[in-house]
Amino acid sequence: MSGTVAAPNHGNSLFQFTLDGGIAGSSIIGIATSVLYDLHVLDVDVATLALGHLVGQHLQFGVEGYRRFKDALEKHTAHSTWSNLLSIGLGKTSPIRALTNQDSCCRFTALAACLVEVYTTSKAAEIVTNFCHLFFSSDFLKQGGHADVKLPGPLAMKLLMESCTGLLSSANFSTCAETYMSFDEEASIGRHVWPRLKYDTRAHSRGVADPNTIARALLAVAQLAKGDMRKVTLIGVADIGAIAAIAIWLFDLRVAIYQHTSEDPDALRFKNFDEPEEAQLTVIYRRANTGPPIEQFESTIRITLLDITEVFTGKDVPPPNADYLVGGRVSWDHALSNTFGETFESLLRQSTLVGKAVGSAARVFSAIHNAEKGVNRDWLRRNTIHFNTSHGPDLIMFLLRRFPELNKPKLKGFMLASVRISSFQEAQDAFEDAMHKLAELCSCKICCKKGQNRVTFCLVTLTAAILRFGRMLSGIIPEEGLFPKRAGVEFLYGVQMPRMKTASASQPPLDILTTIIESGHGFPHNPDVSITRVARFLFSGPDPKLEDPVKAATAITEDGICYYLDILRDPLQHNPINLSHVVVVPGRIQHGSRLFQWVCDSKPTLLDQGILHKMTEDNVRPPTPKKYLQAIKQVSGFGVELNLTERVSDSRKEFLEVCLALVQDSSVLDRIGPRSIVDYVCQGAGRVTCERNGCVASQLTKESIESEMAKLTDPWPVCIVPVGDSQVTIVNGDHASTLVAYSCLFRPLVARTECLACCARAGCDMGWRHFSVILPTASRLIMPIGTLRIEE
Repeated sequence: MSGTVAAPNHGNSLFQFTLDGGIAGSSIIGIATSVLYDLHVLDVDVATLALGHLVGQHLQFGVEGYRRFKDALEKHTAHSTWSNLLSIGLGKTSPIRALTNQDSCCRFTALAACLVEVYTTSKAAEIVTNFCHLFFSSDFLKQGGHADVKLPGPLAMKLLMESCTGLLSSANFSTCAETYMSFDEEASIGRHVWPRLKYDTRAHSRGVADPNTIARALLAVAQLAKGDMRKVTLIGVADIGAIAAIAIWLFDLRVAIYQHTSEDPDALRFKNFDEPEEAQLTVIYRRANTGPPIEQFESTIRITLLDITEVFTGKDVPPPNADYLVGGRVSWDHALSNTFGETFESLLRQSTLVGKAVGSAARVFSAIHNAEKGVNRDWLRRNTIHFNTSHGPDLIMFLLRRFPELNKPKLKGFMLASVRISSFQEAQDAFEDAMHKLAELCSCKICCKKGQNRVTFCLVTLTAAILRFGRMLSGIIPEEGLFPKRAGVEFLYGVQMPRMKTASASQPPLDILTTIIESGHGFPHNPDVSITRVARFLFSGPDPKLEDPVKAATAITEDGICYYLDILRDPLQHNPINLSHVVVVPGRIQHGSRLFQWVCDSKPTLLDQGILHKMTEDNVRPPTPKKYLQAIKQVSGFGVELNLTERVSDSRKEFLEVCLALVQDSSVLDRIGPRSIVDYVCQGAGRVTCERNGCVASQLTKESIESEMAKLTDPWPVCIVPVGDSQVTIVNGDHASTLVAYSCLFRPLVARTECLACCARAGCDMGWRHFSVILPTASRLIMPIGTLRIEE
């Protein structure tokens, strides 16, 4: 047998090699040299892909199944960054396309892409390796046994699996698989498996079978689709749901799913066909040695996928071990109910308390956003989320759009009523009261001091987690059709749980609100210290394995999904807060014809250094050096370009260092790290109390600034003005000047819609002798020198 793997957009020269499959003498496969280069970029071994080509020739997908996979590939697009230097996503010229250009390779890639959506790449590699071994050693080819075929090693197969990640992340396969797997009725997926102890009341992790048994079941499905078998029955735990999803989504088989228990031995949960047709694949959920005997289902072959977690003990499980987990994605429409089950339904029944808690919290976030009087100054300092939909009524409406399950008339009414509470203190008291009443109704081991008698989530923690989701998701822009991992949603809920424990155990009790806002995680090692890291946990799962230097990367690829800051797309946005949006898109980071795992600043960022959340109010602020003032003035009118430099990490991973270069007449004056700009903008915004209706309290400051600026012949783009005992550096320049100011000035106050007088007064009230105020770039176009009001 022979075939040709060629790239449509490359040259026609072919490189031929011989794969001795031991089946028909030899198999000649022609591969274009351009495809060989793409495989080199992907770190995919040619022999491994050739083996996949041979296997794929015998996978008979259904017509609709093959079309689904092709449509999923066509759906992917690529985003271009500033200066068009980077392509982020999966464009038409991506090397990933080399895996799908030829029909047989495309079929093998489709099977691998399904597996990596629900398993880790390591576990998927084990399953595929066992599948290939069974494929060649069985009579699947009608040629007898051929056990002498040499299979690739674990590393080669894992690299191929890594190249297949993300191909189906925005398709509906993963959500279908999670729906079928949820029929096992375990309360949670878990971050790793743990032993099942007697009388243990915590949520168990999902049961999972060993890779060889899963491979046997997959081979049976392939034989069923080919017509070598008439009926197949699978018995076991969550893995059979994933196999059922593959059978439906790729092979177009008729599938029936049962939950077999002693109470209801014939509990049909799902089928995708009508009478009088019969199921080709019957899936029965049951654990080993539970439920009555299964005899009523006719079958050509019956495979039992035993739960290997049943035999684990505490010493057998090295924590964390995510390779044993299996889980898919949950759609936004049902993300909360599919993840938290009965606990979420119980929460919805308490619409009065939940609406009061969420609405009053949104009112508190609005007070923090506007730096209202009476707000804890420490909250203002640590708050780094300033997006339009992260507070007030906009947060409520965003939550209702993102999680439609919350959009109940009664619940919505209480939310909107509570968000209109007049004062910050009343809103804080209302929130604490509602959360404490929820704790009285909760039966979890945190809230119920008498202990719990069943597995359950915490109502208080779940409410706090929903608020955290809303705050974080307000700054995340996922591609349409890309849904979060259920394990990621569970993990971010789990991150909030120890904070609830701290709040309930402290003497005197710590405000629950403190555990929700950003002051609840003042250390850089916490999972939700940045929105980028939250997005990674949410869409790629709870076990990122990337090395420490890239925790604060400007762009990063994990499990086939890219996360990048919007400053890479457009660093000249008028609203500086928009620079910190995190865009999430399936695919890879591509520069030229090569792929890179991450992009980071050439210099360490605040988050890398671990100092972003350790700044105290009484730090001495140094005077602004004259060289910085000169640099801000000198770059006025310069253009902004993106510069990239290739690097190799200690673990021999290729990555890119990025900077914004300020250019004029082909000469580069300065280079700025985009991530550091985002850090400073987020840390410097939202700290000024401004009435925006005359600012009577800042009238004296306004007059002082007007008087001093009248003495200056050319105050823009930067000047230093004395206000009382303080020296205020004011920046009101174009984009280039403002970007330099963000990067070199020491913790500047970033004005959004606040007036200049209030910004200056805020710094003076904090006792700062030297500080900086950066005005929006748009204000220079509409604001004369003597005008101190900054408009939207």
